[in-house]
Amino acid sequence: MMSETEISKHQVGNLKKITLKYSAGTKNDLDDLVPEFSTIEFIFGVASEGLTPFEYEIVDKNEGDTVALSLSADRFGETFQHLQLPDLQIPNGQDHLYLKAKIVKVVQAENREIIKAMAEINACGGCRICSCGCGGKSCQC
Repeated sequence: MMSETEISKHQVGNLKKITLKYSAGTKNDLDDLVPEFSTIEFIFGVASEGLTPFEYEIVDKNEGDTVALSLSADRFGETFQHLQLPDLQIPNGQDHLYLKAKIVKVVQAENREIIKAMAEINACGGCRICSCGCGGKSCQC
C-alpha cells in the first residue's frame, strides 16, 4: 500500500511534468481522428493566465487515470490554449470531438524544463490558440 506522500508524487499538480497518451474520434466510442494513442508531454500549470480548462480536467488525477471529454469546435482552442496536442483537430463540418486521455507519467519537472516551457508559451504572447498550425511560434496574434 502506497503512503499519501508516494501517491502525491505521482499526482498531477503544479510544475509537474505530465506525460499523456490520447486518442480522439468524431463519436464517443470511435477513435477515427487519432486512432492510435499519441503522446504529449508538458509542464502543468506554467501559463501566466492560470490553468487551462484541460488542465482543470486532470488536476489531482494520478498516473493511470483516464479522462474522457467532449470538445465543441467553438471552444476547442480555449480548452487547450498553449498546450499543443499533435494530430488533434476538429474536421471541417464536425461540431464536436471526443477525446480520451490517459495519464501515463507524473514527475517533478526540473527547473530548466519549467523555464523552457514558460519561454515557449511567451514566445508568441502566450496565445498558442491560433488556427494557422504554427503552434504559436510564428503568428502575429
